[in-house]
Order: sequence, then C-alpha cells, then structure tokens
Amino acid sequence: MKKALALFSLFASVLIGCGGGGGGGSDGSPAPSGTPTTTTFPIASAVSAFLQTGHSYTLSAVDGSDTYTIQFSYTPGSQQTFEGHLSSTMVQSALVKKNGTTAQTASGTMYFDVSPFKAIGFIESDGHYEVISNQQTLPSSATAGQIGALDSSTTYTSSTKTSTYSTDTRTWSLEADTASTAWACFNTSTKFPNSTSTNTTAECYKIDTSGNVSALKITIYVNGQSVTFK
Repeated sequence: MKKALALFSLFASVLIGCGGGGGGGSDGSPAPSGTPTTTTFPIASAVSAFLQTGHSYTLSAVDGSDTYTIQFSYTPGSQQTFEGHLSSTMVQSALVKKNGTTAQTASGTMYFDVSPFKAIGFIESDGHYEVISNQQTLPSSATAGQIGALDSSTTYTSSTKTSTYSTDTRTWSLEADTASTAWACFNTSTKFPNSTSTNTTAECYKIDTSGNVSALKITIYVNGQSVTFK
C-alpha cells in the first residue's frame, strides 16, 4: 500500500483509500497579507534539524459525514547502507482511523543525508522499494511564494526492482502564513504504469524564522474531494 513519498513519507493517500491531493497553497486559502515578502525562512536547516529528532502528530479531517484521523510518528534510527550509500535513517509509522475505528496502518524506513538534506530512498514494511534520484539542494533561505525542484524517484514493488509501482516528481514551495511563520511544503506528483492520470499530494510544515517546526498539515483527496488534514 504505497503512498507517494514527499519529503517525509506519510502514507496518507492510499491509507484512506483515496487518489491524490492538491498541493500549492496548502489548504487552498489565500496567502495572509501579514507576511512580508522579504521575510526569509531557513528551509534547509529546518529540514536537517527536524530529521535528527523524534516527532509525532495527530491530524484530522472531515469528509461529508465521515471523520478521519491520522497519527504519524518519526523515530530516528542508526546509519544503514541503501543502494551502496551510507545513509541516516528514520522509521516512520502511520495509523488511520475512520469514525474512530482503525482503517489502516503502515510503516517504513526513510534513508537520507542530513546536511545538506538529500533523500536517498524508502523501504515500506509491505516491501515497496523507492529509489530517489536527481536530488536538488534545498535553499538555505527562501521567501513566501518561492518554489523549486526537489527530486524524482521510482518505486518498485520489491527490492528486486523488476516491477515498477510508480514514478514520482517532487518540488518544494514556501507558502505565506503570518509575519513570523510560513508553510514549507513538499509537493509530489505520482504516475502509475498504464495510467494517464497523475496523483498529487502535499505535506506542509509550519516553520518560523529560526527554522523551528510547530505544526503539520497535508492536503489529499478523500472520496474525490480535496481535504486538508491538520
């Protein structure tokens, strides 16, 4: 059950039986006017710091009469080799509930370089095996409205890499929030073999001008509707 990896693999879209979800402006609302366009936010150092400590989040969303919650946890692990590259690791898990009842769980290990950040790969507990390439360095600082390339990847159904599950292209963007915070978003476009459609998801992390992360929200589609979990 593979969800397209954005910066941090959160397993959201497939877990709740949906397609993709729109990124762009996080929750689709207009940018607050209180954020000066000249305010800079340290995206690169924020990501590097985030990856070196544990985190947990519980997000919720409503779709019609259904209420969903997603619980995420991030636990740093030991260095391991992935595709011949000695990498830092983070174990990630997700628990999805629909109307209070467990709907799906998932877990996996992300492989990456810390500083500068570079995603190397991801192995999910069900065997899906993602190899990341064409990595671009995140900017040391950015202002609201900026966007750039991040990386691309191929996910295989197993580590034998004989069958492709999906291909992904990822970008980063910085969305306005307040005068002292912004949403650092990681947007993924996913294509599946024998399909002409493209699924998109977004993961957004609220950061301040010192690079501290204080909140998370994701935008995906649930039953054909764009829904923001926060």
